[in-house]
Amino acid sequence: MRGEPPDVPPPDACVKVEGPATPEFVKRFDLRLTEDSVAWARTAPSGVAEMLGWIRFVDGRPPDSASLPLFADAFPPSSFNVVPSLWVPTLELTVHVRARPAPGWLRCRFQTRYLIDGYLEEDGELWDEGGRLVALSRQMARIQT
Repeated sequence: MRGEPPDVPPPDACVKVEGPATPEFVKRFDLRLTEDSVAWARTAPSGVAEMLGWIRFVDGRPPDSASLPLFADAFPPSSFNVVPSLWVPTLELTVHVRARPAPGWLRCRFQTRYLIDGYLEEDGELWDEGGRLVALSRQMARIQT
């Protein structure tokens, strides 16, 4: 059984995450999100607990296996598009590295299916430019308002 990479517009057609409100940690990455993924920051939350986009190191170095957990943790929480919150601290993060990524961008999808009593789970997929699934992540977090 084989899944497919998410359908994401090219990086140049996505919104670059930057500016004074960007957390220091995220400034280490060139992060591009789809328009729907940044709805929470622009107008109103989309109502869909999903973040789609691209990521790479800002200095241009290629991703490696050890960097995949960093990339998985750099995306904004998918819950931002459902519930306004200031902070969503991680309680547990597991990243399964499945392959060594090819140089270039990583195409990513992060989704939350359950948000119960302030606790959420978020499942992530990281795909390299060759269309290979290079990592899967699962995060348990708590919404702080």
